[in-house]
Amino acid sequence: MKLVLNRETCDRHGQCVGCAPSLLAWNPDGSLRLLKEGQELAKDEVEEAQDACALCPTQSLSIEG
Repeated sequence: MKLVLNRETCDRHGQCVGCAPSLLAWNPDGSLRLLKEGQELAKDEVEEAQDACALCPTQSLSIEG
């Protein structure tokens, strides 16, 4: 399973960063960054990723795989 970000729809609300700081962070320009972009999530990271997806008001985060 991988965490995926749709950068086109992300409005930078930030709830996801607060609930999943090991998976998401801010770039210097204020855009969102996936810390494990393209990488498989560890078992203990899946729940954190699911919480971040659920909190996203624009549904810009998803889990694939």
